Amino acid sequence: MVSGDCKIGLDPIEMGKTFGLIHEIAKDVREIKADVKNQNGRIRKLEVWRAGIVAGVLTITTIVGIIIKFFT
Repeated sequence: MVSGDCKIGLDPIEMGKTFGLIHEIAKDVREIKADVKNQNGRIRKLEVWRAGIVAGVLTITTIVGIIIKFFT
């Protein structure tokens, strides 16, 4: 089939190239999504760790503050 044979004026070779590019783009998007999901998991772990540290420090300072107020 030559480009002149297509009834709606589309070149099948160019369409094949376009579909190939779309396939490559879709593959890249899947890889990016996987990387972002992995990165979000690591960031979440860091945020949970930080929240735990902040809560621990807040608890300790509150207890020390109560002890100081109670004994002074």
